[in-house]
Amino acid sequence: KQVEIKYLSEEKDNLNLSLLQSQMNPHFMFNALNSINRFIIKSEKDKASYYLSRFSKLMRAILDHSEMREVSLAEEIDTIKLYLELENLRFNNMIEYTFNIDAEIYPENEKIPPLIVQPFIENSILHGFNKINYQGKIQINISKLNNQLKIVIEDNGVGRANVEKKKHKRIKNYAKMNNTIASVEIEDLYLSNGDAAGTKVVIIL
Repeated sequence: KQVEIKYLSEEKDNLNLSLLQSQMNPHFMFNALNSINRFIIKSEKDKASYYLSRFSKLMRAILDHSEMREVSLAEEIDTIKLYLELENLRFNNMIEYTFNIDAEIYPENEKIPPLIVQPFIENSILHGFNKINYQGKIQINISKLNNQLKIVIEDNGVGRANVEKKKHKRIKNYAKMNNTIASVEIEDLYLSNGDAAGTKVVIIL
């Protein structure tokens, strides 16, 4: 039993470390602070203060959630919105994002692993929207599939980039630790003429 407890503790520590490593993206932090710094240089103090407070709130949420095994869906959505708001600052509001949540779902009551969705959204922004000259769109649809949550992230970027294996591993770790079934599937979207039309990610928790 002692060995098993030690193993689970190490699994939890590794999972928490991977959460921090995957969420505390140094490029994101640098870019967000750079954008805030531009407001300061331009003497736009109100904007600088507003986005700095949002950045601080996001960092606090990330650090707090990295210590938790689960958070409410409502908390996860708030964290994602903070992240998207700051990234939109860098992209001059070129990203339009929407959340569609089924009426039967009560976000405050649903529990999911913290910071599990954001890496896939980050992938859409960094790779799918990196070289576009049109309005980028991200749609997050949350519904029920039997007794599980189905989270679908769909973007209209230039297509799939290499998704790091650790994003999949974290979901597998969550399933193992909670003795449940969890999965992630990634699908390339195409126009009728064969051109890339974006990426669709389906997460089952």
